[in-house]
Amino acid sequence: MTHTPGPWTYRKSKKHYHVEAVASVRDYGSSITTVRHVTNSDTGWTSETNARLIAAAPELLEALQLLLSIWGDRQTEATDIAYEAVAKATGQEA
Repeated sequence: MTHTPGPWTYRKSKKHYHVEAVASVRDYGSSITTVRHVTNSDTGWTSETNARLIAAAPELLEALQLLLSIWGDRQTEATDIAYEAVAKATGQEA
């Protein structure tokens, strides 16, 4: 199984942020997810920042995979975190 190909983008409507694939995906359209428009004043978390992060996911995964193909044989905290993130994104986490 694979994710919807990137790039993804987000747009704001009245009550939501919509994360969408830039190119329409056959049989499914372009919608990835909808993030309800809220702001948590205690933490500063916002729906827009969450939507931006979700929209960047395909490029972030691709970048981590490329970096690991170059530096993955180095045992560092950064490569450990990168391997865990790639495993989580690809459904291969333990």
